[in-house]
Amino acid sequence: MHPDLFSIGPFTVHSYGTMIVIGFLMGLLVIRIRASQVNISKDLMMDLAFGLLIAGFIGAKFFYWLVIPSSFVADARLLVSDPLGFIKNLGNGFEFFGGIASGVFYFLWYSRRHHLDRSTVLDLLTPSVPLAHAFGRIGCFMAGCCYGRQCSASWAVTFNDPHTLAPRGVPIHPTQIYESVLLFILTAALLRFDRQIKRIPGRMVSVYILGYTIIRFIVEYFRGDNRGQLPGTILSGTQIIALCIAAGATIWLIYLYRNHRGLNGSNNN
Repeated sequence: MHPDLFSIGPFTVHSYGTMIVIGFLMGLLVIRIRASQVNISKDLMMDLAFGLLIAGFIGAKFFYWLVIPSSFVADARLLVSDPLGFIKNLGNGFEFFGGIASGVFYFLWYSRRHHLDRSTVLDLLTPSVPLAHAFGRIGCFMAGCCYGRQCSASWAVTFNDPHTLAPRGVPIHPTQIYESVLLFILTAALLRFDRQIKRIPGRMVSVYILGYTIIRFIVEYFRGDNRGQLPGTILSGTQIIALCIAAGATIWLIYLYRNHRGLNGSNNN
């Protein structure tokens, strides 16, 4: 597709970064609208969102290095031989689950510092995450990263741009679009069933995590880039992680439901 949109002198505006910014701004818009609905400070939510962005970037990068050690070795060598090239290359290669993990730790710290009700804030923030992620996946498609396996389907795409990160001249699955569409659907579902989901405080984030891990597990089967497949299995490292996270989210949903039902039962006695 088009990894580079345009250049101004030595500076190049990349499609991936542009879509990340658009996704983040769209997520902020949804947060501001939802904050006014539940009477939470918009300024606190904006500060939290920017902090989560930075924490997510750091976590997603480190987790990518963990899942694909060869990329860490390559980047370490680049840091020594070409520090400027290393900085430019930081925008390539992320693992979303790592961003989620680091974001959770930052959220716990921030909510404690500002005495925020975590369940209420999580319910408010959650729909913005898959929305921003969906735009980010469009950026992946334009840059050619996270590309799919070779296929002969009528909807297969072929990358020919000399700067693309995908293999050129080969029809492949548009896995980035698969995931983006499913993420938009997940966002719409969370917003559509917002009231029902929030009947149990804190359930929104678990529903999102469970939904996304299912999406990611399925899309991984169509990915063609190095997935760090575990020896003796047909699963990638990311799929194993997705299964573990899905199990945790399911257990937490059951706990929330039983705890909520128990509290309601006590209040009715």
